[in-house]
Amino acid sequence: PVYLAISAAMIAVVEGQRRSDRRRRAAEAARLMSGAELSALMDATSSAVWIAHDPDGEVVTANRSAREIMRIKKAGAADGDPVLLRDKSFLVFERGEELAPALSPLARCLRTGEAVEADLEFRFGSEESSYLYGSAAPIHDERGRVRGAILSLVDITERRRLEDSLKGLANEREEVLAR
Repeated sequence: PVYLAISAAMIAVVEGQRRSDRRRRAAEAARLMSGAELSALMDATSSAVWIAHDPDGEVVTANRSAREIMRIKKAGAADGDPVLLRDKSFLVFERGEELAPALSPLARCLRTGEAVEADLEFRFGSEESSYLYGSAAPIHDERGRVRGAILSLVDITERRRLEDSLKGLANEREEVLAR
């Protein structure tokens, strides 16, 4: 009976080590995602994606959708090339207020280490705007410190224009009914 209890305990330890090894290998594989896989993922998504590769947000890359939103038409610009988020060819607004770069969702996420929701307007000149919705999430190192962040936004411009149009029609209806 003692031998059976010892054998069962040894089997449990070995099985636990195997599960732990499988989890460790899976985590290592995820950490070692190749640049080619990341590039393919960035190209495949229709969301605009920005990645801050450092805790200060000094090195940021963007996928094709993000570059299109930012109106970056630089010849040869690749997803792996850093982008300048403080570009003055557009202004960013949140809840109708101009957003300073230090208050952007990506910067807030890097500073706080917490996910941040974003409902933004990118204004290009006085007449043209794009509306985007999404969130920023921190990337932590093995010690739990923020080492970067990812911002993913979806273009909701058409939806916002339809909502504004419906609000206008509803207001007109109310005016007609009030007469």
